[in-house]
Amino acid sequence: RYYEGTNVDITARKKNEMALKAVLEGTIAFVGRDYFPSLVKELAAVLGVRYAFIGELVPGQSGYIRSVAFEADGKAIAHEMYARLGGTPSETVLAKGLCVYPENVQAIFPHAAELKRLQVVSYMGTPLYTRTQELLGLLAVMDDKPMEQGEPARSLLTIFAARAGAELERVRTDSALKESEERYRYLVENSHELV
Repeated sequence: RYYEGTNVDITARKKNEMALKAVLEGTIAFVGRDYFPSLVKELAAVLGVRYAFIGELVPGQSGYIRSVAFEADGKAIAHEMYARLGGTPSETVLAKGLCVYPENVQAIFPHAAELKRLQVVSYMGTPLYTRTQELLGLLAVMDDKPMEQGEPARSLLTIFAARAGAELERVRTDSALKESEERYRYLVENSHELV
């Protein structure tokens, strides 16, 4: 008798499915601004990195990004931070798309002061877009040791960047609608003065 078979190791696939499930379960209940802190927290935990952040391009201020959510060492950084994009891996992500620097990122970007301050060794980021492919910002993870995540981490980042882009677009739209409503209400309430 002769038997032929194939042995397939599904350990990596199962691990990837569990990572995806963990991030989904940790973020599914959140929408709008509440989504971002939960996403960076779950991504940092699942990927085992020190830092995860979502940055939004600052409207009207070319070359700057504003943090929407930042997770550092398992803690959310509550205050909004602004950073210059020039000479940073984030600038490259926004220009070229998904970028991975598995090690020596400070040597590649020697003028990026935040990388030095945070002792970042590795970086992976991907852009955030609206439904019409307008660039909104980026989602990135960083660590103080080399990143050996490979394709599963890239896929995870890309999947959640799509949702983060949709949520960021929703927040912007909601803010614009609220501002428009406030202007309209002001005009109605003060119409006798305007006439």
